[in-house]
Formats: sequence, C-alpha cells, structure tokens
Amino acid sequence: MKDYLAQIEKLRKDAAERALIRDLATVPAKREVFDSSKPQWWSTC
Repeated sequence: MKDYLAQIEKLRKDAAERALIRDLATVPAKREVFDSSKPQWWSTC
C-alpha cells in the first residue's frame, strides 16, 4: 500500500512540475506539449 501511495504522490509532483514548465514556456507549441502530456485523470482531481 505504501508503494502505491508513493507512486501517486510522485505522479502528482510530476504533474505539478509539468504544469509549472507549461506556464513558464514562451513558445505556444511547447506549452501545448506540456499541456497534452498530463494524464487524463489529472483534470478530475
């Protein structure tokens, strides 16, 4: 169970980092890449 919770926490941290990079990107194509790389379930959290 601990491994499962650790994996979920890592996924959340990774998604937050991608969102930060997306927000800081100045090239629209790069923003789109980082926006589309997030998991589909992330928008429901």
